[in-house]
Amino acid sequence: MLRFSPRPNRAHLVAWREWDESAFKEAREQNKPLALFITAFWCGFCQRMDETSLSEDEVITLLNAFFIPVRVEESQRPDIDLRYNQNGWPTIAFFTPDGVSLATVNYVAPQDFVGLLVRIVDFYQSNRVALAEIQEEPAVDPAEPPAPLTPHLVEEVAGILEGLADHEYGGYGLDLKLLHTAANEFALYLYETRGEQAQLEHVQLTLGKLRESRTFDDEDGGFFRRLKSALR
Repeated sequence: MLRFSPRPNRAHLVAWREWDESAFKEAREQNKPLALFITAFWCGFCQRMDETSLSEDEVITLLNAFFIPVRVEESQRPDIDLRYNQNGWPTIAFFTPDGVSLATVNYVAPQDFVGLLVRIVDFYQSNRVALAEIQEEPAVDPAEPPAPLTPHLVEEVAGILEGLADHEYGGYGLDLKLLHTAANEFALYLYETRGEQAQLEHVQLTLGKLRESRTFDDEDGGFFRRLKSALR
């Protein structure tokens, strides 16, 4: 049984599925990506997501119309949580019907989440054939270097990150956020390969704000995660 925030919310209006083969079968039959929400009932960020983003009409409509939304509780499916959790709860992971990862985020504010859902749908619909072929490729020898990113894929990912970039406080998203190291590494990749100074400056802004925040431990180093925000 799914559990939602105890405070008023409309997250139950999303047509949630269980994590099983039937969800992937439905995704293949309807040619839609899956949206996996890993939540914890005690998690304040998860409850806030229920009360804000998942209670917005546009979000509910987009998830029900263009995705196969799946929701799991971390205590009920620790196997799924261990495999897909990224930086905490909620973790929201998007997949093709064949299980190819499209994106993974944590808490995202309503309007940012609407924009992210639209971009993921556009990317999936524009690249369905190429994404389907990923699953069919033979296993790559671990000794071989990874295949280079295609220019089109780089542009798509860069566009998604630019849409989520917080140019005032750093990081990605305009509300509570966690440090997405992969996003920062990708921004540095764009700077190193294409000389995009704005990408380097955003990483510097992000790390600088994090260093100035109350989460930084001036005595022993490292960061605390229990304060309200990692960047403000």
